[in-house]
Amino acid sequence: MTRQKRLQDRQKEKIRKIEYQYIKWDEYDYSILNNILAKNTNGKGRHRNYNDAFIMLDTETSKKEISPVPKDNHVCAFTISIRSENHNICTLYGARPDDCIDCVNRIVKALPGNTTYIYIHNLAYDWTFLYRFMIDAWGYPSKQLNIKPLYPLVIEFEDPNIILKDSYILAQRSLDKWSKDMSVDHQKACGKWDYDKIRDQSGNFSPDELEYIEHDTLAGVECLDTLK
Repeated sequence: MTRQKRLQDRQKEKIRKIEYQYIKWDEYDYSILNNILAKNTNGKGRHRNYNDAFIMLDTETSKKEISPVPKDNHVCAFTISIRSENHNICTLYGARPDDCIDCVNRIVKALPGNTTYIYIHNLAYDWTFLYRFMIDAWGYPSKQLNIKPLYPLVIEFEDPNIILKDSYILAQRSLDKWSKDMSVDHQKACGKWDYDKIRDQSGNFSPDELEYIEHDTLAGVECLDTLK
């Protein structure tokens, strides 16, 4: 065994010993993410030094008010789960879309690699609510792959080097069915989120609501890891 392989094995073991945290996004110690390994890959004339972690982002939305006149929904919750070396590292949560972007920025800054993949289950839906905030923070995407005009599968940003990918296209099924089919530890917490409830962006979640949003992304990263 080479010295480099021994060092990598020690680092992997260190990652597996990180205690999982479900915590509000601005209370997390992002330096913990420095422990995640970065890997090199070459393809299509490009070299990437990517962060070896599964990261999934999800949002929940709410109607603005009860009214006979249709009104646009708004983001009222988000979670981001991170998993590496078959181990759940954290799930970070919040309520505002601008905080979601700030959370992503902190994650990317803490990770050692220069490329970060973030999966979103049904990317087209979340993109509808987040694209203005992402463009304000990171500029327009450098590359985008769509199967329909309003259905992106991959969206790339150059600075920071973030690649959003649609996990639904990999799963070809709902997250609920995917997590059941993959028999992962965390299942979608169906029935614990009232979609008719009018919510603001205060971040005041009930225990059931916290469980629901946590499991959406935690089940997702476990499914991605199992699929690998």
